[in-house]
Amino acid sequence: MNPLISVVIPVYQTEIYLRRCVSSVLAQTLKDWEIILVDDGSKDGAGAMCDAYAAEDPRIHTIHQQNQGLGAARNTGMKQCRGEYIYFLDSDDYLDLNAFSRLYDMMKEKNAQIVMAGHSRAEADGQIHDDSAGWPECPDDQAVRTAVIRNQLPNFAWGKLYLRSLWEGIDFPRDVLVEDMYVMPRVFVRASHIEVIREPLYFYSHENKNSIMNGTGDQYIRIRYGRFGGWKVHEEAAAEICPEWQDECAEKAVRSGIRAYMLNVGGNALSVWEEQEIRQYLQGRKHLALQWEARFMRHMILSDSPCLPVLGRAARALVRRQQKERMEKWYGREKG
Repeated sequence: MNPLISVVIPVYQTEIYLRRCVSSVLAQTLKDWEIILVDDGSKDGAGAMCDAYAAEDPRIHTIHQQNQGLGAARNTGMKQCRGEYIYFLDSDDYLDLNAFSRLYDMMKEKNAQIVMAGHSRAEADGQIHDDSAGWPECPDDQAVRTAVIRNQLPNFAWGKLYLRSLWEGIDFPRDVLVEDMYVMPRVFVRASHIEVIREPLYFYSHENKNSIMNGTGDQYIRIRYGRFGGWKVHEEAAAEICPEWQDECAEKAVRSGIRAYMLNVGGNALSVWEEQEIRQYLQGRKHLALQWEARFMRHMILSDSPCLPVLGRAARALVRRQQKERMEKWYGREKG
């Protein structure tokens, strides 16, 4: 018999967090699930831990692959899912013990195809912050879809219970960061009914200083480029679902593209093709009414100004300083 819920957990270099993650699924009050652990080429002990879990519990399955990134690992996991519903959980995060029962009960009660729950952020000093307290009120499905497209409701794939059939033909993109932004609008548009639970049932770890989202240098630029591409997808979705917000999404794509381009001047985090993609997009969105700073940077890029190297160095220096201050604050909390 197939399980009710398939839980896809991509694993990479999270040995110190993996036990907490898997234990939070084992402790669920709803027990009808399977776990697909996708070891994405971990070089620590996480891969061996995955094998041990699979040997201990027949509901847990392990797949090993060469490192291909988060999106590819999730795609691999989805191909092995057998459940009616699918749930994504990152291996440094963990769940409230009633997460699955609350989500599934809401799914059946409201005849929903997606139920998204709130989440809390777990800090290195042990503090827990409710990140969903400020979510907007969404009285109907159209409001939910619009909030997702505007990113007022978070575009994370995790923390949501989906009817698995919604994902047929949809894969996470490879070789980009912030990949969730590329797929969430497509999945939410397919759902006939969506429910939102503000109660935090998912704990997002902000403890891992090696997390992708704490990236520095070239990785930081790749994150900005990923957001540029993600907002382009949202612009396209807005044109179909909520055209009154299309320009807002386009403006965010423009700002993300400018940021990525400026930080990459004099570097090679972006390919020549990716730089050209940004330039073409900026050229095609010249009608947007940007703030003066963004207008200035757009002009510098499109005119191929000789000042670009200086501006790029200044932008990178500012980011390095901000990241240093942020990490010092993080370490300070950790030691305290």
